[in-house]
Amino acid sequence: MVPRRSDWINWGNFASDIVVFQQMSKQYLVLNTTARRIFELSDGNVSAEQIAGHLREEFGGLPDDVEADVRQTIEGLCELGVLEC
Repeated sequence: MVPRRSDWINWGNFASDIVVFQQMSKQYLVLNTTARRIFELSDGNVSAEQIAGHLREEFGGLPDDVEADVRQTIEGLCELGVLEC
């Protein structure tokens, strides 16, 4: 799975979070720090496994099964139309 940000969103920074507006559903979403990094790294060139590796390096102390959490977050963001998978 190599996610990328949807063309149907706008986003902006708000403190350490990102606020995303999904144009099709007219919904606003606030992404926390971890979801924000997943969103930022989802450029269509980085796989879910690579994103999990980046998070391990950046945040440290993450569980070995962080890849499952990353995949779940990506899948959720894809369902909401924020990412394309």
